[in-house]
Amino acid sequence: MAHGVYIFAWEEADGVCTRSYFSKSNRVREGAVEVRDTEGTVLAKGTTDAVGNLCFKGVQARQDLLFILSAGQGHRGEFLLPASLPSAADASESGRKNGQPLSERTAKAPPPPAEPTLKAVTSGLAWIAGLTGLGALYAARRRRK
Repeated sequence: MAHGVYIFAWEEADGVCTRSYFSKSNRVREGAVEVRDTEGTVLAKGTTDAVGNLCFKGVQARQDLLFILSAGQGHRGEFLLPASLPSAADASESGRKNGQPLSERTAKAPPPPAEPTLKAVTSGLAWIAGLTGLGALYAARRRRK
């Protein structure tokens, strides 16, 4: 999880868009994204922008689409956009509920992992120091005997 990279895709009226991120506040900049169909044929390629977004105009999710993100140094993420989701155009005409298009309600991105807090980091360091101390105490007792 420490080196996880995530990609999420959704359909727009004129294509499909992606968002790529390492964590909530760390987006993937200049990551390579490929769109493939179910047989592995590359349909489109592109590079994410400064905030981790990339849109493929003209690519429609009429079939399952696999988005593959290569973020460098071995970081790789995948996301499958199923063809069963309604398009944004269909949703805007007939699928609105509470002012939100159906496609936005049915396709939610997984939440990014939380940033480690100062309390979590301090607690982890305290555990390491405590375990090191116990190991040193055990080693010193063995030497005395």
